[in-house]
Amino acid sequence: MAQFIPPFKDKYSKSPVGNPRDSRSPDKVKDKEWFVRKAEYIYSQWLTGYAYTPFSSNGEFYTLRTYAQGRQNNIKYMDILDPKDPSSGMRAGFYNMSWDIVPIFPKYRDVIRGKLSRFDFTTSAQALDDNSQMDRSYMKWKSYVLEKEKDYLEAIDQAMGVAPMETLPDQTQMIKPRSLQEMEMIEAMGGYRLPFEASVEKLLYKSAALSEWDELKLRMEEDFIDLGIASVQDYTDPVSGIPMARYVDPEFLIVASTRDNAYTEIGDCAEIRFLTLAQLKDKGLTEDEIKIAASNYGPYFNNPAFNTIYNGGAWNWQQASLFRVAVLDMDFASWSTDHYESRMGSTGQELVFKISAENVGKDKKKKYEHKNYERRYKGEWVIGTTIMAPGFGYQYNQVFDSDNRPKSSYSIYRVADRSVTSRCISTLDDLQLCVLKFRNAWAKAKPAGLLIEWGSLSGMNMGKKKLEPMDVLKMYNTGGDLIYRAASDNGRPLQGVKAPIEELKGGMGEMLNEFISTFNMHIGTLGEITGIGRGQDGSLPGGDTLVGVANIAEGATQDTMRPMVMGYKRIK
Repeated sequence: MAQFIPPFKDKYSKSPVGNPRDSRSPDKVKDKEWFVRKAEYIYSQWLTGYAYTPFSSNGEFYTLRTYAQGRQNNIKYMDILDPKDPSSGMRAGFYNMSWDIVPIFPKYRDVIRGKLSRFDFTTSAQALDDNSQMDRSYMKWKSYVLEKEKDYLEAIDQAMGVAPMETLPDQTQMIKPRSLQEMEMIEAMGGYRLPFEASVEKLLYKSAALSEWDELKLRMEEDFIDLGIASVQDYTDPVSGIPMARYVDPEFLIVASTRDNAYTEIGDCAEIRFLTLAQLKDKGLTEDEIKIAASNYGPYFNNPAFNTIYNGGAWNWQQASLFRVAVLDMDFASWSTDHYESRMGSTGQELVFKISAENVGKDKKKKYEHKNYERRYKGEWVIGTTIMAPGFGYQYNQVFDSDNRPKSSYSIYRVADRSVTSRCISTLDDLQLCVLKFRNAWAKAKPAGLLIEWGSLSGMNMGKKKLEPMDVLKMYNTGGDLIYRAASDNGRPLQGVKAPIEELKGGMGEMLNEFISTFNMHIGTLGEITGIGRGQDGSLPGGDTLVGVANIAEGATQDTMRPMVMGYKRIK
């Protein structure tokens, strides 16, 4: 995983590109130049830091993901423990040891993901129009009356010689409450659903299945933990026409000018996507446009050389499928104005006609009215060029809010200004430094040795053979037998003579205890930050842990995850 370097950064980051005039004429929907200028404006806002998810967050997102996976750069720790010499630029050199990262946080991340996976929310459809409300109320009271007056209705049926009502097809599935309280309870549980509401729910379940929602949920959970923000986009499949959802990487998401954590009001929004030349051809780009895109993106993304994809006037589409281009996929709002002129008809009735902007005010005797309205637009711009993929214009199949205003196709939620991973970084650094210092101490630790009193092993004979001290040590090391002198040269015994060899303990000594104490302290700090303490992190709780204490710890963990659960609910 390499950090993303945006194409044409210097061109669009030196100074912000101005926003094109919010043209009051609906004809802008056909103006390719206007769409290109809008795309340049959005991209420039991202690079210059004016968007709410600016490019500066891109580097932070990359760092957070490396920490979450336990793959952060170890150069940071080298610079702390073994800095480079200012004059030579070389490191003095630690002892021969491993600088590899100890992946501690992934365990906490997996625990949170496991707990989040247990939560989900069902999707339901409920019609809010007046007619549907009346139909639902009729169904509710009808079911109550049928049950309440059951005996009376049966008597009438018998007297008239007709089949009882409960045998009719449209009554077999109706829930019949025996009291007003039961009726209200059944209504609260969604018992009175109109047929088309049930049909819409089936379509929603089908759409979620085709979108592989379980996989989307998993990736959103990871983003909530790592980055503190997650996003998906609604779209309509161009082939099947089925509404679906897809995952959006926040690292490549551009949202301008909002501080709302739920992103309920999104104006300009876009996403950087990576398409191959073959995909651009499928989108309808001309051969000349594909050549321009290829010539502009030769230096990026380790793309193959141009002469390998286009040679002798023919495309090598196998190689072109390896050539990537960055495309800005936009979804933005813009205002337009319609102009109307009032005229008197032949019957004396005032008629209203829609006119163009240049005809407004030509006849001062007539009345003119203006109507401003907001619409959402879409477009795919090959970044750094003047190429817009065919199909730019109005955004269709979009969502409208309760005030009948068009909403963005992106659903985004930010749980906090700092994610769980972000809050743990300093402690993870302390843990890694603790481990590296221990490794260094271990590499420097002295092995077990011997303390030898050399004089006691000197000047000894065994029979007629003179023994050197090294001969005595060899006998000691091989057989465990130790021979030494306890008397002087003249044979007088020496008082207080101890064994001439004492074994010296090697190893870490106090350093090991200090490491264990420090390491456990930082692990405890991680538990405090994440809300995942002992017994919640996959380790066994202490034998003296009370059930009530364990339940409190479980509740604290759930409180930590609650913002992520609510964020997922809002997106879904």
